Amino acid sequence: MGHVNSFRSKLQLLKNALENGNLTQYPSCRKLIDEFELSPPPDFSHFSEDIQYRIDQFAERFQDFQTHEGSLLLFTSPITAEIENQEEHFQMDLCDLQEDMFLKSRQETVF
Repeated sequence: MGHVNSFRSKLQLLKNALENGNLTQYPSCRKLIDEFELSPPPDFSHFSEDIQYRIDQFAERFQDFQTHEGSLLLFTSPITAEIENQEEHFQMDLCDLQEDMFLKSRQETVF
């Protein structure tokens, strides 16, 4: 889930950078401008449409991940998972788990 969300964020970052003329994430484009001393620099913003297409396709392909994100949190971080957002058959046990003094003290020393 983390990799999917990270990639989604990176696509958005790349799109925004192109729209704002920021080529930090595009070193080849920056190098092209510098080597050929292009003035004014070319406008690469029209490529943001291609990235938006990728963002839309990615969102469609991984749309079911968002519906399962709360369930995944239960297993990756049960101490901080919101009890009300979990399946009902887990809620009572999750109450016990989150109030366990030993687990709470372990969490405080880890972080």
